[in-house]
Amino acid sequence: MKLLTVYNTCGIKGFENVDYYISALESIFQQEDVDHDVVISACLNKIFTLKKVKRKFKDIKVNLITDPVPVNVSFNHTCEVFDDSHDAFLYIDSGIIMPDKFTIKKMIDRLESGPYSMVCSNVNNDVGVAVEDILINRYNQNRGDGILTDDVGSFVSVGSSLNLHCQIFSKQLKQYYNRIIPDIFAGFCTESVLSFLCAALKTRWAFCDDVLVSHERNMDGQSSGFDPRKWMYEKKRQTYDHPFAIDSYLDRFTNQYAKSIGLGFEECRNVVMHDKEQFDDNSFCINDDLKSYIKENLFLKNSEFNYSKIKSVVI
Repeated sequence: MKLLTVYNTCGIKGFENVDYYISALESIFQQEDVDHDVVISACLNKIFTLKKVKRKFKDIKVNLITDPVPVNVSFNHTCEVFDDSHDAFLYIDSGIIMPDKFTIKKMIDRLESGPYSMVCSNVNNDVGVAVEDILINRYNQNRGDGILTDDVGSFVSVGSSLNLHCQIFSKQLKQYYNRIIPDIFAGFCTESVLSFLCAALKTRWAFCDDVLVSHERNMDGQSSGFDPRKWMYEKKRQTYDHPFAIDSYLDRFTNQYAKSIGLGFEECRNVVMHDKEQFDDNSFCINDDLKSYIKENLFLKNSEFNYSKIKSVVI
């Protein structure tokens, strides 16, 4: 399996944690039994930061985006820039350090072990409500939310979510949806829809609870450039209605058709709960409408935001 490993950084808040970046990248380059291209997706980082990184890792390529965009967009853009027949795409946030030489190999093994299109590691902090609960008291399969177990491991059930820190996305997702991460979100809530992307394609989101990576919180600043709390204060709208490039996305989730085909949204806050009758015992969607709806409504159309107009340079 050929992997594109994308290390995501952001300089909008000016932190420029270059020494930590180098330590994190060292842990990525030490990975064994993995066929991967390692690149940096950098949004508005300083040139001196990137030059210092490239002095350490001479062959690494950087996609420097000079427009302020959310990480969903910068990651998607970088995957377009560097995608040369890769089979999967590894998203790594800037605060992640891998503990051993076989972290990525274990995640790839999980991806290949079942009907999975997403695979995430466990994280030592900020992993998400579902897993923080599961580490105390593992949910059983009858509950219908949180983390479930099957014959090859654990997976995130439909409607639940984990925070996005270290995760592989399969080529299947990119081939069908055209982009990898839903990009209508400016701040919170992206993770709340990821399980539906998988279920709509009759796949699952695997959780590698035996792969624990180290995570430094807020390495580059949370939702840099698109502070949800500032949005809520200025716009008098909830943090779960914080869109990028469009006025609102709430009606894309709250309309009756979306509900009828099984789409849910931000279920941890009971915003839109999915119809469980639209999913079978394998957590697969039983209709073919959900995947089409997601493709058309959870990803920005060119008329809403054109990726080809993003200002960027490969260095």
